[in-house]
Amino acid sequence: MKKKKKSIYRVFSISFFLISAGLVLFVGYLTFSRATVVLTPATTTKTAVTKIVINSQQQNIDLENTIIPGTLTIHEFEKIYKDIPIMDKAISSKSTGAVTIFNKQSKNQYLLIDSQLSGAKNSVVFMTDQAITVPANGSVQMTVTAKEAGIEGNIPAQKFNFIKLSPSMQTMVYAESSDFMRGGFNQGTIFSKDDLDVAVEKNQQDFFTSIRTDILTDLGETGQTIRQELSKLDITETTSDVPMGTASPQFNLTIKGTITAILFNEQNIISIASENLRKQALEYEELITYDATSIEYENASINWDNIKADVDVKLSGSFVSQFPSSLFQKERLIGLKEEEAVNYLESFPEIQKAEIYFWPPWNDTVPGGLKSNIRMEIKNEF
Repeated sequence: MKKKKKSIYRVFSISFFLISAGLVLFVGYLTFSRATVVLTPATTTKTAVTKIVINSQQQNIDLENTIIPGTLTIHEFEKIYKDIPIMDKAISSKSTGAVTIFNKQSKNQYLLIDSQLSGAKNSVVFMTDQAITVPANGSVQMTVTAKEAGIEGNIPAQKFNFIKLSPSMQTMVYAESSDFMRGGFNQGTIFSKDDLDVAVEKNQQDFFTSIRTDILTDLGETGQTIRQELSKLDITETTSDVPMGTASPQFNLTIKGTITAILFNEQNIISIASENLRKQALEYEELITYDATSIEYENASINWDNIKADVDVKLSGSFVSQFPSSLFQKERLIGLKEEEAVNYLESFPEIQKAEIYFWPPWNDTVPGGLKSNIRMEIKNEF
């Protein structure tokens, strides 16, 4: 009987121990298990276009009516651009040059225009540019032009025979050159008005930027600026050091003119534009940053007589979502699996991304018990 009672007591003791241990483990689990919820707020980029008036009659910035003061500035300039390549052109030209025509006869010799001469050292044919009479025992200067275009006509000084004269007459009437024939080519870098126009157009942005720098340097630390969109460029003179039609690999360009511009404080523009940008936020959003250097000016309309400009100013900025209090009601997450909890949290438009980290690592369910077992953190990516 005593053995039986002892056996029952042992079973009871072991059961009590196991139950107690289970309760301790359960309480320990409830106490020490936890889930860390990391929330990344949604960020968006928005752009606002603000209509702003720059008026020389305005004394101070008017935020409500988006008007700022401005003045007129006129700046004369002269810019020189060196070693501009001349465009290669698929055109042709004939060689030309001067010759002296000799007449060893005792009578005058008449020559028709386009009388043909052939070089004694090569077969390139030239023609006289006009009709002429060579006096007896005399000589005459004459210009000749190659019959065919091409570099083959650029020949050195030599003697020329008139093709249609008899061999005996060729010894009496002939021509000589004292220099190269020049200007013949099939394709080459011949300076033209197109080269000049292209160079002016290509360098307009460069010389506006350069002149703008000069103007701002003269203004010093006044905060005033000019923009190309609110300026006009008048080119009064363009010259080159290479004559039109001349073969040359490059040329130097001189541009003279004036720049007329509306001068204003860009910080005033930014103040108005950023305030309008801030108004684009939804009720749960906040403007966190904008890039003032990215500001754009569009659709400018300028009255130069009254020194007044209307312009659309475009400014972009980043907005971040503010979390509603309902997101921090932890009891809604209790008992949810990781995927369920993430899907629930990311259903809020204010949340870009939700991540959940469990302890112990093998756990995959948001623990219940104490609310402190669920810790929420905000991760900003800006």
